[in-house]
Amino acid sequence: MKVKVALILLAVLFVAVLAGKDYYRVLGLKKGASEAEIKRAFKKLSLKYHPDKNKNDPKKAEQQFQEIVEAYEVLKDPKQKEVYDKYGEEGLKQQQQGGGGHGGHHFNFGGGGGFDDIFSQFFGGGGRGGGGGFHQQFNFGGGQQQQQQNRDLFSQSDVYEIEMGSLSKFFRRQEVWVILFYKSNQQQSINLKDSYRELASTYYGIFRVAAVDCVEEDALCEDEFQVFEHPSILVFESDIRKEGHKYTGPLNDNTKIAQFAVRFMESYVRNIKTTNYEEFITENPDKNKILLFTQKKSTPPLFRALSKEYNSKLQFGEVRDTEKDLISKFKVTDFPTLLVLSEPENYLGIKYEGAFKKDQIQKFLREYSYVKQAATNNPTIPVKLLTPDIAKNSYNCGSNDPKICLLIITANDSISLEEAATLLKSIAPKFSDSKMKFFYIPKRLIELENIFDNEDFSTLPAAVIIKGKRNRFAHFNPEQQLTAQSLENYLEDVLSGGGNFQRMHDQLSGNVFGMKEDL
Repeated sequence: MKVKVALILLAVLFVAVLAGKDYYRVLGLKKGASEAEIKRAFKKLSLKYHPDKNKNDPKKAEQQFQEIVEAYEVLKDPKQKEVYDKYGEEGLKQQQQGGGGHGGHHFNFGGGGGFDDIFSQFFGGGGRGGGGGFHQQFNFGGGQQQQQQNRDLFSQSDVYEIEMGSLSKFFRRQEVWVILFYKSNQQQSINLKDSYRELASTYYGIFRVAAVDCVEEDALCEDEFQVFEHPSILVFESDIRKEGHKYTGPLNDNTKIAQFAVRFMESYVRNIKTTNYEEFITENPDKNKILLFTQKKSTPPLFRALSKEYNSKLQFGEVRDTEKDLISKFKVTDFPTLLVLSEPENYLGIKYEGAFKKDQIQKFLREYSYVKQAATNNPTIPVKLLTPDIAKNSYNCGSNDPKICLLIITANDSISLEEAATLLKSIAPKFSDSKMKFFYIPKRLIELENIFDNEDFSTLPAAVIIKGKRNRFAHFNPEQQLTAQSLENYLEDVLSGGGNFQRMHDQLSGNVFGMKEDL
């Protein structure tokens, strides 16, 4: 009878073992796996279910992560593993109920933090929000002394050390990352310590300099980054969809490493010349314009980084030292010179006077990034002489200009250029909120018949309204005296939908005007 009861109990326990959770299967292992195999499998699966890799179904990823945590917590503990191997999950429960062990495989994944907070807290990377209900951390190292040596390689430096818990910052990157994959117990890697620290310090704020210790983070190096050679460097673009680019130059040559990294930096800096300056200062009217005068043949990395950071708020341009005309107009004598344009039409700007370091320039630019250009510039529409440089730009009354242009044409026996400018300046403030441009020009510089076909310009001064993008023009009534009041009334009529517009013979450009001389 006793034998029969014992057999029944054994059978029940056997069934319980079979019916319980298979922690080895959860980790993708065979029964009897070693401690190293268990640890490696856990790290590999944790990477697979990282929150930033499972944004489409975070709940499912969290559930899977909880399962592998539960399996790892049991199998990493020799005592619990021994009980589990013999009696399964039911044996662990009975042991816990009988006080024979702590059975620490039940975790609270709730609380105020999200799955990303749970993950980073679990691996010791620190949650962004904190306050979650799970603060367990596991020690994956090979001894306290060795761990301390690993941390000392780049501790108290600008090198960002990537670990399982800090991986989210890499996945959410918005700038170029340079990553050194090294082994803290390898002399070749240790020899790079000082030069790599210097690289991080020199290019701080321009691109991110990071490192992964492949002794401590073997799964991270091999499974996530597919790196098997140490030391080595990969450069990652800000686009998280792009794979890393392998740097093949000398690992202790910071200049070459930086040059390689800069190739992948985004730039929102325009090369400004005399021919496109008007276009630069008139487009995006709400943005303040930033100009860098430089002797460099390519955009400096610092200016690239700033242009991306402030892309939505400021407009960046650079003027090379070969643009003598613009340099002369701005009266620039030193390179580099950084200006916030205060009066673009008059070639005036506010000069940055500090050292060319990112944090200091940021303080200078921050004020202008939150103020619209109109608040710092003269809100009055500028009145300009129509020169060949202005006329040949299609953004000035030409096919690419969405604004309305008013052109006054003068002659020596009508009114002088000064009088024409004065007339326009008297009405310009009244149209500061409209999309208009004001120009004046002497008749001798243009061939009117090439543009305004069959139009009578015998009476001067004459005023012409030009809609360049629509290739239309309208001639102010030549029988009416051209005064500030009559011109103002005419413009108001045009802006409200009036005006007798005709098609231009040719679109406005320097060649069409046939300009033969400048003033």
